[in-house]
Amino acid sequence: MKYIDFKRDAINMRDELVEIRRSLHKIPEIGFNEHETSKFIKRYLEEEISIPFRSGLAGGTGIAATLEGAYPGPTIAIRTDIDALPIEERTELPFSSRNKGYMHACGHDGHMAIVLGTAKLLKKYASQLKGNVKFIFQPAEELSLGAKKMIDDGALENPKVDAIFGFHIWPEFEKNKIGIKDGTIMSAGDKFDIEIMGKGSHGAEPYKGIDPVIVTAEIISAIQTIVSREMDLLRNTAVVSIGTLNGGTAFNIIPERVKISGTIRSTDEKVQNRIPQSIKRIVEGISKAHNAKFLFKNTNVFPLTVNDEYIAKTSYEELKQSMEDEKVEWLKYPGMASEDFSQYLSIVPGMYFFIGAREDNRHTDLHNPDYNFDEDVLTLGVEAVTTLVYNFLEKNLVKNDSI
Repeated sequence: MKYIDFKRDAINMRDELVEIRRSLHKIPEIGFNEHETSKFIKRYLEEEISIPFRSGLAGGTGIAATLEGAYPGPTIAIRTDIDALPIEERTELPFSSRNKGYMHACGHDGHMAIVLGTAKLLKKYASQLKGNVKFIFQPAEELSLGAKKMIDDGALENPKVDAIFGFHIWPEFEKNKIGIKDGTIMSAGDKFDIEIMGKGSHGAEPYKGIDPVIVTAEIISAIQTIVSREMDLLRNTAVVSIGTLNGGTAFNIIPERVKISGTIRSTDEKVQNRIPQSIKRIVEGISKAHNAKFLFKNTNVFPLTVNDEYIAKTSYEELKQSMEDEKVEWLKYPGMASEDFSQYLSIVPGMYFFIGAREDNRHTDLHNPDYNFDEDVLTLGVEAVTTLVYNFLEKNLVKNDSI
């Protein structure tokens, strides 16, 4: 195997990676509306890399590009998300969002830069590749709708993908480290909706009505006891959070109805299925106690993201050998956020991993209007992804029976 210094190559690309990231950061677009983002990616693939691609996938903005190696072999896919969030940016960075009300507050601009940089670097070594590399640019990850649409539109076919990698720039993990884990790496995620229907009345005469605000308040408090009182927290990890609460039209009117919605996260499938039943039981009991009516709906939005054991362990060993040893860490615990990359992993063996971005003196959470990351992680990301793909093809590490 001919040695290639991917670290040096990635460092030499730093200025270009930063420019890509900042250009994309300026034009954030939410799920299935990533039109300018898609144009940028297509232009870069055509003019800077010159590799063929299919566009117009997943409703119009998805792209799948394929780099054919000089030798026959398996096909490995790399997926990046391309959508942004409906958040008003307040970083005041010189390259901050130009699209009012929208922001790349989850690092997808960095993800795209890493995958485009990886594509350019692997194209440089295409004459040595023993197989193919597919680059999947997926819309609407934040809606958990994009992955399935990309799959339905054939992103994993022609050529058929044998293994797939995905990643996230992760502010909870130490900067300039790669975090790998087998099994569950990201939690499942459900969305629940509750509507409490009471009877409206004057605010001065609440006894003439049925107050849905009071009912809802009791429900919100009671729901928080599910994890603390019904879960074995030594063996199960779970979170139940309320995200929206809407009701009422004036300060002196008892409203007819109140609506709330929230999310359930767990790293155990049985727990994930059990919690909605507990929520419904609580809603039904409290509503009945107050003579109110209710509607309850639960939707599984994100399945568990489960890494293939062989691919995760092999990736860990390969990066340990190819990169500085201390830069690669085996993770003990999964993340409580969720990812629709799980949709690909339900079909193709693969691995989702973390690129650490935590600062000792600054910890900005994802989905935050102040979110930003140190752009040095872009070169680490390109080094890691390029090394994984190249080594898996060069050493014929893809196993057809990995499931």
